[in-house]
Amino acid sequence: MKPFSVAPVQRNRTISSSIRRATSTVAITLATLFASSAATIHAATWNTLNGQPPLVLGHRGASGYVPEHTLESYRLAIALGADAIEPDLVSTKDGVLIARHEPMLSGTTNVASFAKFANRKRTSVIDGVSYTDWFSVDFTLAEVKELRASERVADRNQKFNGAFEIITLQDVIELAKKETIRTGRTISIYPETKHPTWHNAEGKPLEAALVSVLSAAGWTKKTDPVFIQSFEISNLKQLRGLTGLRLVQLLSCYDNDLATGNCIYIPLDADSAPGDWIAANDRRTYADMITPAGMADIAKYADGVGPWKRQFIGVKALAFGADGKPADFNGDGSIDEADGTTIKNSSLVANARTASLFVHPYTFRTDRAFARDYAGGGKGNASAVNAEYRQMWSLGVDGLFTDFPDDAVKSRALFAADQVEVIEYANSSDANAATRFFRTASDADIRIIATVKGLTRTTDSFKAWSTVQTGALATTAVCRYFDSKNIRHFYSVDVAQCAAYGAAGYSNEGIAFHAVPTTGSACASGTLAVNRFTRSVAGVTDERLSTAQALSGSTPAYSRSGVAFCAAN
Repeated sequence: MKPFSVAPVQRNRTISSSIRRATSTVAITLATLFASSAATIHAATWNTLNGQPPLVLGHRGASGYVPEHTLESYRLAIALGADAIEPDLVSTKDGVLIARHEPMLSGTTNVASFAKFANRKRTSVIDGVSYTDWFSVDFTLAEVKELRASERVADRNQKFNGAFEIITLQDVIELAKKETIRTGRTISIYPETKHPTWHNAEGKPLEAALVSVLSAAGWTKKTDPVFIQSFEISNLKQLRGLTGLRLVQLLSCYDNDLATGNCIYIPLDADSAPGDWIAANDRRTYADMITPAGMADIAKYADGVGPWKRQFIGVKALAFGADGKPADFNGDGSIDEADGTTIKNSSLVANARTASLFVHPYTFRTDRAFARDYAGGGKGNASAVNAEYRQMWSLGVDGLFTDFPDDAVKSRALFAADQVEVIEYANSSDANAATRFFRTASDADIRIIATVKGLTRTTDSFKAWSTVQTGALATTAVCRYFDSKNIRHFYSVDVAQCAAYGAAGYSNEGIAFHAVPTTGSACASGTLAVNRFTRSVAGVTDERLSTAQALSGSTPAYSRSGVAFCAAN
């Protein structure tokens, strides 16, 4: 997703042999998962902009398994449950849009093996960087069709090199439409316009050609299954005047600074700034765009943003050497994210929310090193993979780009199954009654309580988890004790407090649900504070839980006594 590979810590990772499984086996395994979890996915309450489950976006297809931007990669992504497939678009000499990661062809095709094309190799400057290569705009579609795709990442599976042809945007559209009918799921496409400023300079503008093909497919409005994305600004503004489809402003930075956990932004750098700003010698960077004011500006022409995940969740080293630089904390011989833990390094997601922009971060890769707070981190750790996805689901991202759609789909289903709505029931005829019960929607006794006690659901509810969560948002069991004499319930994540309830003679009703403990008196990003309120009635202390900051309508009044725990946001 990042426009270039510049070689620092985050770019390319060694692939664990455990993920080199046959694609047919993966598809069969996922079919079983879909059959059991399809309904569950939509049962959870999601903290997304539209309240719907976050989208799993097949990054160049299922590019972790087979060469990217091929029909085979897109088909596999759909089979693995992706909601959308992403073609990066570049132009041919005759103005046809094809799916390639860059207009430079040598990294993803076998063009260098054709003697007849040797004289097409030339030098061109893109976003301030000079490249000597074969460029798509120098080849007709017929010539491009002679080429075959190859695996771009050296440490990934190379056995399909030379097997798959180069495809057009029209091929992607036809596949998405056919698979939508076949699967009964809406398969969206998510095209990216690659280097529009450079294409304009080459006399091959992308915008009109793209809109023409999409319009011919019947896709013209926001409700159609299309997202158009770009790292540049001017072409998105141009597209806004040409189509009603959803537009996405991509964002990036040079790299994650392992010493601080912050994103590094460098003026006029191809990873740090839009290509049209670089061409204009504008020294602003994407850092200027992730502020509240920057997001408000984006909202004038786009519907969402696609940030690099390190622009809001950074990784900071756990140990430093005598030179003050990050050290090899885990002793594996390399210094990378496995030697650090994640930190929130910006308010990007919150700023986007304020501007009513959806957030689709990139890129999630099973075959890389994970920070230690992702279930121990390291490489080849399935729990770490799931922990990173869970962090994103908890933060409320609206979708994410992944090279391994199966892992994201599985994590999303598990997260939906684990999240539960915790609902308060009370005596509706008496607002002052202490007879209040919090139950999850799946609790078997809720119907009995409601019937026998004459209770109805109140407006107080929140989301928690039914099972223990690990990683960045680790949870603790919330105990539930019942005072049968005064018909009261007590809840706490504090072990000592739970023991005190037991010592007071209250009945232990076991674990009510799981929630995240406070850090000091505050809740972590991606969680919501559940406040504890107390009052005294006839010498008996009554407690209530609520996400509100104050409670009214009861006599005597409740007073807020602090945060009880942190729920899912």
